[in-house]
Amino acid sequence: MKRLLSRFRGKSGASLAIVLIFLSFCLLIGSSVLLSASSNVGDSRKAAEEEQVYLTAKSAGQLLKDQIAKLTLTMEQTPDGKMQVTSGSDDFSLSKFAVAAVSKVADGAGEQTYPATVTGVSGMDAQMELTMTNSYDLTAVIRAQEGKNSYQLTAYFIAVTKPAGDGTKTEISWQFDRFAAGK
Repeated sequence: MKRLLSRFRGKSGASLAIVLIFLSFCLLIGSSVLLSASSNVGDSRKAAEEEQVYLTAKSAGQLLKDQIAKLTLTMEQTPDGKMQVTSGSDDFSLSKFAVAAVSKVADGAGEQTYPATVTGVSGMDAQMELTMTNSYDLTAVIRAQEGKNSYQLTAYFIAVTKPAGDGTKTEISWQFDRFAAGK
């Protein structure tokens, strides 16, 4: 033991070896810290991209919800037995889809599906597929994607029908039911 202690105090190079071991240990710990920090930066970038895709889908869903809240159609049976469907506002393409879909469903064509793109939402586009059921309920599947990240949001709307005018007309509007999320 005395011999080992004398080597540490001596000038024969043992002190240099201890310093090199300590320095190697400090470098190992420092590189571990840097590796962990760079990994966390990558994770935070990925989380930000995933959040952007989620917000795009959510914004598209909210935009659709606001447009459907304004949408009201009137159905009237013509003298030749056909259903005539009109919209109070043809300002946006959603009303054109709704008029065509309600007309086809009323004539017995069954469920109608319409692909669409919502543009300008958070700087990227969201793909959407609108489906009208036989009871005029609407389902919208919204998909936003950027790179490898994607998010799917489904919006459900329930058709509300009520007599209008002299009783020969029926008014259809839609009430928002819920959003359902999915990846």
